[in-house]
Amino acid sequence: MRVSFPEAGIKENHIEGKIKKWKRDYFYLDAILQIPGFGWNPNENKLVVQNDVWNEFVRVSNFEFV
Repeated sequence: MRVSFPEAGIKENHIEGKIKKWKRDYFYLDAILQIPGFGWNPNENKLVVQNDVWNEFVRVSNFEFV
């Protein structure tokens, strides 16, 4: 990285932090996709769910939405 982008200032801990966040986000996405009614749209690369399923999920879950 330093050879290709010497002025970027990217350090090992920056990369490790990004990987840690990706793993956490992937864990949540994988958990949500296991719930009946949730799905993945591969053409748009996004989560899909009907409103009634989503509303019930929000009502009973303890996920923190940011």
